[in-house]
Amino acid sequence: MNEFIKSLIDAFCELPGIGEKSAERIVFFLLDKPEERLNYFIEKFKDLKENIKRCSICNNFDNQDPCKICRDERREDILMIVPTPKEVYTFEKTGEYRGRYYILGGLLSPIENIYPEDLKLNALFKILEENKVKEIILAFPPVPEGDVTTNFLLEKLKNFNIRITKFRSGIPVGTSFDYVDDYTLREILKNREVIKIS
Repeated sequence: MNEFIKSLIDAFCELPGIGEKSAERIVFFLLDKPEERLNYFIEKFKDLKENIKRCSICNNFDNQDPCKICRDERREDILMIVPTPKEVYTFEKTGEYRGRYYILGGLLSPIENIYPEDLKLNALFKILEENKVKEIILAFPPVPEGDVTTNFLLEKLKNFNIRITKFRSGIPVGTSFDYVDDYTLREILKNREVIKIS
């Protein structure tokens, strides 16, 4: 196989959920398209790199800083703590949640070398000290890393006089939020479980 084609296949294999066969299909799909169509994809990747940045408040991705959600004064005084920006996108699609978000930067996992010092905690504490937050939702998937992170944050947040909730059962253990339908996500948002009362 041509070395340039092989190197592009290898590059696509680095994306989550893309195996070698899927990467091959993507590469040959792109090669079979007219040059202007290939340039379209190239421009989209350039736009992504040049125009998308991290929000300095919540760590979400947006083309402005602060992001659109953090700038929205109509949002409720609820803060949903999620592992990554992907969960923000997932919950926003439901149209059910009208609070704000804070992206932690992952879940505690020694296997993946994610430790407390790797989480974005200082900015979180600053938000809680400076802003009126009535409720914190710990929105972690039902995986062991989610449980460990929940217990860790409960200890860290115990001195804050804020109600803390999490999702009740309703999502199969080991399932990521992006595999859950919108109806189920809306239901778990409505039926939160209080784990600390302010």
